[in-house]
Order: sequence, then C-alpha cells, then structure tokens
Amino acid sequence: MISQSDIVKQREENLLQINLASALKRLYSNPDFVTVFKKYYGECYVLELVSNLALYDDESVEYKETIKELNVISSFKKFLDTILTNGAMAENDLKELTAIPESEINYE
Repeated sequence: MISQSDIVKQREENLLQINLASALKRLYSNPDFVTVFKKYYGECYVLELVSNLALYDDESVEYKETIKELNVISSFKKFLDTILTNGAMAENDLKELTAIPESEINYE
C-alpha cells in the first residue's frame, strides 16, 4: 500500500522535473542560447581552453585554473543532461503513479 500523501508528493516532484526538462528544451530551441552556450561556451571556448593548456606548465596557476574552468563547463553540461534525463524518468514515473489501482492507495 502507498499513502495518498506519498503519491501527491511524488506527483509534485515528477511535475517539477518534467517542467524543468520542458523549459530546458525551450532554451535549446532559442537561437541565442544555442549560440552563446552550446556553440561558443560548450565548443569554441572549450577548444580555446584546451589549446591553452599546452602553453602552461602542469604545476602553474594558469594550468590549474584552466583545468578548473574545464571542470565547471563539464559540470554545467552534466547538469543540463541530468535535467533532461530526470524529466524523461519523471514522465514514466507519473504514468506509473496514475496506473496505481485504488485498492493499493491508503487514504488515511
């Protein structure tokens, strides 16, 4: 048995994840977002940072700062991917929640 309050909480969380994924998909269709973040920040800027690594000694401050910057970009991309993944999983979870038989729900 699952409580009605648990179903409500899970439904709200699923809707949040679905809404976040939908918002991100709209951003991906925005040409300004694509130009600034996907093409420049996620591609050109990354290539620039990687090529700069060859100019620095492995122990230099510049090298370490560049590595940090690359990690930040990687984390941002991972964050965006996670939003899309969570949204897709939430859609499936929401379908499963709506398929729970009344006999399995505790309304107390």
